[in-house]
Amino acid sequence: MILKKGEIVLTLPNSNSLQNQVKNWLSSSVSGIAGALRIEPSDGIAIKFPLTPPYIVQNKWITGTVTEVVIFVGKIQAYNPTMLVFTKENNFVAVYIKGDTLKTFLKENNLYNSELYLGDTPLH
Repeated sequence: MILKKGEIVLTLPNSNSLQNQVKNWLSSSVSGIAGALRIEPSDGIAIKFPLTPPYIVQNKWITGTVTEVVIFVGKIQAYNPTMLVFTKENNFVAVYIKGDTLKTFLKENNLYNSELYLGDTPLH
């Protein structure tokens, strides 16, 4: 589900490929804990991914059975791509996600916009 300005603008099928992409992000694309209290960018997109079945993660930043993630991508350089991770244990954590793997996903799903800031990766 893709959100812009609080409205759903696109729904993607929750395919095995999409589930595997989210699992890959959880396992190898997290770059640290998000330190900001404001998780959502003021301008950009949010992408919500329910995990079915839930996925067990245990790494440096995330521990638990992940049931859902929401990725936020903003348009300003002060906002790095952030993934809000919800677990079955009723915990959540906000982590930064590497922009290079996210950029590939955005391009494959026709969501990429050169105005989106994807961290240290070039915008074009």
